[in-house]
Amino acid sequence: MADPLPTDPESARLARRVIWTLTAANLFLFFGAGAQQQFLMSYLGDLTGWSSALRSTVIAAVYFSMMVFRIANVWLLRHWPDRRQTIVGSLTYTGFCVVMAGFFFLRQYPLALGAALIWGWGGAALWAGSSLQVLTATDRGKSQYGSTIGVLYTATHLGFSLGVVGLGWVYALVPKGSLYLLYVVAAGVSLLGNLVLLTTPRLDHVEPEQPSLAGLWELMTKAKAFISGFLQFAAALSFGLMLGSFGDVIKVSYGKGWIWLLAAPYPLARLAWGWGSGLLSDRLGRAWALAASFLFVAASLAGCGMWSSPATLGVASAALGLLSSTVPVVASAIVGDSADRTRRPLAYGSLFVYHGAGVAIATLAGASLRAHFDTFQPVFLIFAGIFAVCGIVSVLLHRWAEQRL
Repeated sequence: MADPLPTDPESARLARRVIWTLTAANLFLFFGAGAQQQFLMSYLGDLTGWSSALRSTVIAAVYFSMMVFRIANVWLLRHWPDRRQTIVGSLTYTGFCVVMAGFFFLRQYPLALGAALIWGWGGAALWAGSSLQVLTATDRGKSQYGSTIGVLYTATHLGFSLGVVGLGWVYALVPKGSLYLLYVVAAGVSLLGNLVLLTTPRLDHVEPEQPSLAGLWELMTKAKAFISGFLQFAAALSFGLMLGSFGDVIKVSYGKGWIWLLAAPYPLARLAWGWGSGLLSDRLGRAWALAASFLFVAASLAGCGMWSSPATLGVASAALGLLSSTVPVVASAIVGDSADRTRRPLAYGSLFVYHGAGVAIATLAGASLRAHFDTFQPVFLIFAGIFAVCGIVSVLLHRWAEQRL
């Protein structure tokens, strides 16, 4: 079992302050820097003559970098408290927006790629730091890991939802000669998140155990970690699909003014189900919550693959959002269930390294698949098949529910 925090009222109040401060910060960060990702492909297309595949590499670079540093930061930032990781990582979110505002004037591929790689490092630091702080604050009762992590993700999804609408409104209204204002607004909102994080209370710091490659391999090859990581990878495909292809498909088919409208169901579904997915996994078990989500989304995408209209794109967007909401919440809760505090950085990194890989690959693959089909419908059917298999695999987690990481 995880090491419990003291249960006196003062400690309980401190834990609540940590959780609510982190949720408030994520609200602002993902209203700005998080939501701008939905418009990045179109923004780069408006400013450059780059192909869809080349533009996709900028987003892919963020998540390939995040994939690498999910693990590398266990070594590089081992002596950093979780609070420091979160604060420093958040600065790269705002920094990316500042660089992309400057990109309007410079328009150099190395500039965009370099900013993406640095943001990937910072994203890995922020998510590890904030998630581990929430788990530490919840150690008083491990049955609530899903619910408290769900609160953090709900704030993230709320910010993303508001940002898609708000930044979409800015993107639709500003003239092409002033498109940099999209990123000025995103940077300004993200800066509020940076400032909120400075007020995060300090929790006691427990030095993580010394990581090793042998220890990493031993953890990642455990059945519980391997299955959870595989499902993380599969679910991340849905986010990569949204970032890499959805915006372009909507823009080409219906015009850029439709992007926010048809992309909004994705973050709204994540918002509606963020806390609910954690609560469901606390009540029903991690395996059954995952299985139900994958199978529901597989059925939804299969149905959407048979018709093509704004309505089906909206339904597909919402279905992908539901899946994207459930899996990282449940995976974070699995870390809380299965690893002591000294093991959590390594356990968290080993499970979430698959997320960056999934987003990056789907970002590139979605554009590539789109180029091979006349419509997006076959792509829906392909992903429906993948998610149906994942729904079946999810059930296997129940067998290893008590395995330690």
